[in-house]
This record gives sequence, C-alpha cells and structure tokens, in this order.
Amino acid sequence: MIKFKIFFTFIFCLILSNARATVFIETSIEDRLEQASGVIKGTFVGKSYKKLPGGRVVTEATFQLTEVSGIAPNEIVNHNNFKVMYPGGVWQNRVYKIHGAPEFKKNEEVILVIRKDRFGYIMPDLGLSKFNIYQEDGKKVVKSAIFSGKKGIGKISYDDFEFLVQKTYGSPLNKFLVDKYIDKGSHRNSESGKRSPASNKNTNEKEDDDIPVIWFVLGLGLMGFLPTLLIKGKRNEG
Repeated sequence: MIKFKIFFTFIFCLILSNARATVFIETSIEDRLEQASGVIKGTFVGKSYKKLPGGRVVTEATFQLTEVSGIAPNEIVNHNNFKVMYPGGVWQNRVYKIHGAPEFKKNEEVILVIRKDRFGYIMPDLGLSKFNIYQEDGKKVVKSAIFSGKKGIGKISYDDFEFLVQKTYGSPLNKFLVDKYIDKGSHRNSESGKRSPASNKNTNEKEDDDIPVIWFVLGLGLMGFLPTLLIKGKRNEG
C-alpha cells in the first residue's frame, strides 16, 4: 500500500511537471495590440539560440520584413534580417521547452505582434502574438494557432485587423521600402534635364573665383606701366 502511494505520488508529480503549460487568457486582439509596440509582416528565415545576461535561454527568430506598423524606421537596421525573441530553446545540449511558444516553418509568411524589450523585440503573448493569413469564403482572415476559432481573440478578418492596427499605431501595415526615407530631389532634377542646386552653386563659385584673377592681371600691368611713366617724366624735367 505504501509503495503504491509512493508510486502514485511520483506519477502525479511527473504529470504535474509535464502539465506546466502556459495558461492563455482570452484577451482581445485589440487589447494585445495596445500593449505592444507594433506589428510586422514578413517571412521566417531561420532561428538561433542565445542566453541572456540574466541566464534566460531564448530563441531568436529572423524575418525578412515586407510590411510594418508602429516601429520607427531607425529601429529596423536591416529589413532582411529582423530578429524577434521568445523564451525557450537549446543551450549546451539542453532543451528549454516552453509550452505555448510559437513555431515557425521555413519561408512561412506571418504577422507578428511585437513589443520592445530591454534586449530587443519579443513576442509578448507567445503563440497568441503570431498570426497566419488564410482565405475563408472568399475573404482574407488572420488567425493565431491558439483560440483560432474565437472571433476577435484568435481570429479576425484582414480588413478589421488593418483597422485595429491603424487605430492603435496611426497607420496600417505599410510596405517596407528601403529608399522610402531618402531625399530624391537631386534625382528628379537630373531626370528633368535641369541643373541641380549643387551644380548652380559650383558655377557661381567659379565665376566669383575668376574676378580676383582679372584684377591681379590688371595690377601687374599697372605695375609695369608706372616705372616707364616715371622715367619719361624725369626726362621731360631735364
């Protein structure tokens, strides 16, 4: 009987330890957007693992971004190599499993709700922060792997999602253009056949530089003419 109790206790502890699943609260997509820093859309490239200064092991997923909202341009150094972290991973041959953590497939297109953390961008709601795009009844919808059947929590139409993103961050998901913030004024001037302001400036400077040269030549001529004039004056006196 005692052995049976010990065995039962062992099995119960084992089940309890394995049942340490992340408990997700059914918060609305709108609330999760308000608690985040922004939204990105892109393709999963790959992942790596690292250990943060506090000792926490995390997975660093890399994405090639195509659209973004809420994230400042200077926060995206390379849109082809944008990294987002989430807990768990592998470190020194030891697996740190976190239930509810997102899973990605190579070249998978995803939408992520992310937040800026002290060590970089994270997925604050783990699997609930990841959305995939689907076609249902001829309409585009986005769904998470968790609560995927619950409207407004794990499922929403693409148009409604765009509306919430714009409402939260001031703009919808915009396509990421590398040269979006580059001044193209000089290119437009050259294409229209007009001189750019820089060229006009150089021309003016060149014309101004020519003036001192002329006066210098005139000065030399005058210096050569004065001695001759003085000699003639002395001869006339004599």
